[in-house]
Amino acid sequence: MNCKNCQEPLQQAFHFCPNCGARIVNHRINLKRLFRQFTGWFLNLDNALLRTFTGMLYQPEKVISAYIGGVRKKYMSPLSFLTIAITLAGLMIFILQRRFQGRLDFTMGAEEVNPEFSQIWSEIVFDYNAFFFVLYLPILALPAYLFMNRINYNFPEYIVVFIYTLSQWSILTFPFSLAILLISTETYASVNQIASSLVLAFCLYVLQRLNRFGFWSMIGRSLLYLLLTLVLFFMLIGVIMALLFLTGTLDLNSLRPPTA
Repeated sequence: MNCKNCQEPLQQAFHFCPNCGARIVNHRINLKRLFRQFTGWFLNLDNALLRTFTGMLYQPEKVISAYIGGVRKKYMSPLSFLTIAITLAGLMIFILQRRFQGRLDFTMGAEEVNPEFSQIWSEIVFDYNAFFFVLYLPILALPAYLFMNRINYNFPEYIVVFIYTLSQWSILTFPFSLAILLISTETYASVNQIASSLVLAFCLYVLQRLNRFGFWSMIGRSLLYLLLTLVLFFMLIGVIMALLFLTGTLDLNSLRPPTA
C-alpha cells in the first residue's frame, strides 16, 4: 500500500504517513465520519480562536511574538484571524444595507455635507470594506516601524502586528456595534465614529505591550506615531478622492453644500 498523497510505501498498521504526515484514509465518507470531522475541526478552531482572542486582549505581545518567532499551532494565524474579522464586518454591512439603508445619517447631521456625496461615499465604504481594511495595515505599520520599534521588528513583521490588532478590534467591537444598531439605530453612526477613533488607542496599547517604553518615551513616540498616521490617512483619502473624480464617480456638484 502506498500513501495517496506522496506515494511513499506504507505498512498496513500505519495511521499517518511517516514521509508527508498525511492521515491514512481507507474508508468511504459517511454522515457519522463527516460529523466527527466537522466537530473536531470546529473544536480545534474554537480553542485556537479563544486563545488568540483572549491573548490579544490581555497579553498581545505573547500572541504576536509567538507567531513571529515561529509558533504555528497554539494561536490562529494572522490571516485566519483576519478572515474572521472581515467576515464579521461583512455581516455587519449586510445587515446595514438590508435592514437600515436610508435610516442612518453618517454625516452626523452636518448641514454643509452634500447628501449626494454622503450617499456615494457610504456606498464605496460598504462595497469595498475589506479592501479598506487591508489598506489601513501599511498606514498603521509604517509609523510603528519608524517610531515604535524598540523590539526591532521589520516592516512585514509590523504588518503582522496590525493584522492581529485590527482583527482583534473588529471582532471585539462587533457584538457591541450590532447591539447598538438594533437597540438605538439613531446613535449608531456617532458611536461608530467614536469606536473608529478608539482603535488608535488600542493600537498604542499593543505597541506599548510589545516595546515596553518608559512613560515619557511612550508619550513622545505616541504623538509622532499619531501625527504620521493621520498624515498617511489623509493622503489615502486624497488618492481615493482623486480616483473617484478621474473615474467620474464624483464631480464638483457632489461636493457643493446643499442649498437652503
